[in-house]
Amino acid sequence: ILIALGFTDDPRLMTPQERALKRYFAQLNVYQVPLSNVIEVKYSSNDPATAAQVANALVNTYVVSTAEAKAIPTARAREWLGGQITELRQKLAKSEAAIESFRAESGLLKGQTSTLGAQELSELNTQITLAETARTDAEERAREINELLSTRGSVDASTDVLNSPNVQRLREQQATASRRVAELSAVYLPNHPKMMAAQNDLTSVDRQIRNEALKVVEGLDQQAKIAKARQDSLRARLERMKGDTSTANLDDVKLQAMIRDSTADKALLESLLLRYADASARQDIATQPGFARVIQVADTPTSPSYPKTGPMVLLLTMAGFALSMGLSFLMEIMRSANGISVPQPVETLASPEPEINVPQLQPQAPPAPDSKVIPAAKPVPWPVLGVLPAGTTERVNQELMRVSGQQDYFGLMSTSSNATNWALELRNSISMRQLALVSMGGGASDSSMAAVVIARSFAAKRARVVVVDLAETGSSVEMLFGLPVGPGFVDLLTGSADFTKVIVRDPSSTAHLLRFGLERSKISKDLLNQKTDAVLAALGNIYDVVIVHAGEASSSTAALVAKCQAALILA
Repeated sequence: ILIALGFTDDPRLMTPQERALKRYFAQLNVYQVPLSNVIEVKYSSNDPATAAQVANALVNTYVVSTAEAKAIPTARAREWLGGQITELRQKLAKSEAAIESFRAESGLLKGQTSTLGAQELSELNTQITLAETARTDAEERAREINELLSTRGSVDASTDVLNSPNVQRLREQQATASRRVAELSAVYLPNHPKMMAAQNDLTSVDRQIRNEALKVVEGLDQQAKIAKARQDSLRARLERMKGDTSTANLDDVKLQAMIRDSTADKALLESLLLRYADASARQDIATQPGFARVIQVADTPTSPSYPKTGPMVLLLTMAGFALSMGLSFLMEIMRSANGISVPQPVETLASPEPEINVPQLQPQAPPAPDSKVIPAAKPVPWPVLGVLPAGTTERVNQELMRVSGQQDYFGLMSTSSNATNWALELRNSISMRQLALVSMGGGASDSSMAAVVIARSFAAKRARVVVVDLAETGSSVEMLFGLPVGPGFVDLLTGSADFTKVIVRDPSSTAHLLRFGLERSKISKDLLNQKTDAVLAALGNIYDVVIVHAGEASSSTAALVAKCQAALILA
């Protein structure tokens, strides 16, 4: 029966796997424990062992799947890293070969700490410094010896002269000659031949020492000249090296750029190798840490968790009692409704007559041959809410509304307020949502004015109200609201416009207007007869009161008025 009525699916049309999965998802409950990172899995089954096995299997599968979810990206990363490493190795080998080739072509051969050219420049600077120092030192030592010879006549204070072997030997001879002169001077006079011979020997030794000193000076001068010549030669070579170095520097800049690129590739290769080793170490799924772990496994329950006999019986008893009370209350309401007269539609009159009895017109079907004719019900008196001034044209109606808005000379505002209060009482007593407004003999112009002033009266009482203009001809609701002609109800039914285009707001109040629309085809009229109930019901769920403006009474107006719970009739 449920399958025939469409409440459930036919299991005969499903595969065994689909039926099993449907059963599985119906009995499964997975949720997060509040304020924690714990996920709880519950599974219900007629067999307690099955319930525990399914829950544990699901949890274990989830834990393994999280590890697999990490392993798959790791394998992909390892494969990608392998390709990148191969490309980088080839690129690095080419770049290093290009560096060595460029270094050999440019003559930028490497020394211990720098290129050979730079080392040679450094050594030349060192040699020039040494040569200049040696020249300066030799010149200074020669100058010192010359000063000693010119001032003292002896070179006793000159280290260079005293260090000479010849001078040292002559110094010994000088000492011997001086000692002999001293010994002879004690015996002989200065003019004695021996004394003079000894004195001549001493003078000869002094002369030889002076000559040796002059030779040392000449040697130092010669050393200074050699050092200067070496210095000049080194400086000329340095100038030539500077010219070659300017070209070598440009080549060195290019070489350094190539070395930097090679170093960057080498660093990237080392980084990729480390990551590749890490990915290779985590390639096995068993080594992958999962996103989740099992805190507690499901045990086989010893007692059923559902249904609970005691609470179930109590709840069913209370539900049956509440249902029986509701049915009893509904039957009592229906029984009392059959004996009470519900308020009937109101007729708003243009003349101040106190009360008019209008017979209810019930559509009569032709009696069957064997049926009995039932007499018509007794007419019900319809109350008169007030008197509206009769307008002839749209402009006159606008002027009446404007004057009554300033001061209610014609009772337009008081009558509309009475109608609003009456409608609100019906809304509270019989849940009235749709209120029809129809004119009998006064034309659609008067009913248009009544629809506008009553809608604004509803809006003034803070009620949500919408005017649905269903008068095909003679309606001036749009103009009285001060709104332009546009799409409306029939355009909504045909699908050429949506709710946001057909419902507009009154510029002077919070009331809304659903215009009749622009469509006038036969299809729109058929849709109007078919879907009016649904649209009015939908509007009744949104607005407090839906005023249906039916316009001048005609053959089609009776069916439209019957769709509403109450009606205002202008006679």
